[in-house]
Amino acid sequence: MRVLYDPLSKTAFLINVDYYGWIKSIALSVASDILEDEHGINSVHGACIDVDGQGVCLIAPPGTGKTTHTYGLLRLKGIRAISDDWFFVRLMSDNALAFASEKNFYIQADIADIWGEYKNLIDKAEFDPMGRAVVNVRWVVGKEKILPITTLKKAIILKRDQRDKSVFSKLSPSEALECIEPFDFCNPHLLVKDERKTNLRKRFFSRFFSLLEIYVVNTAAPISETHKAIKEGILGL
Repeated sequence: MRVLYDPLSKTAFLINVDYYGWIKSIALSVASDILEDEHGINSVHGACIDVDGQGVCLIAPPGTGKTTHTYGLLRLKGIRAISDDWFFVRLMSDNALAFASEKNFYIQADIADIWGEYKNLIDKAEFDPMGRAVVNVRWVVGKEKILPITTLKKAIILKRDQRDKSVFSKLSPSEALECIEPFDFCNPHLLVKDERKTNLRKRFFSRFFSLLEIYVVNTAAPISETHKAIKEGILGL
């Protein structure tokens, strides 16, 4: 597998790629590169939900549980989803507006093992060799549970650290930036990582976090414990 990218023409070439997850991520990365440079719209690798009109995002590297927790929260009354993996943000005055990046969702086959409510969705889906499928989650939760946009008020950064015994804690904007910057801002799919782009992203996330209430959750704890921390300790549900 090879991915070639020309940043001047904003053109990506994918060679011998047979995994939709990579195609999706590269396509979103190209769109992000254009929006970032030309329109002042930034991308965030994370999930985004709306809790009774208040936007909440979960920012995390792959494999730390953002999708799992998103679908767990989506079962609850008053919670609607904007995105489970990637969303765009426009900063306007003192607001951070989050936009959905995709119409449907790319889910893992084991989601119903954790949240049984999604079993009917899994039974209808056609999975690829990687155990993932593009699905319309509205089939299960209802079309009213999916939104295209929300105004963000809280950010939850997920990490997995066996040495840290705390489950969650509050962060300052500078601490939040320190959490994500060493990990490519929690986005392994960024196509251009030069000094100009890095500085642009640092400025964005500095302002972005200054508008939000920020928490970090350690997903090294059992999922029931971390989900309770998010649901009750942070969201007050």
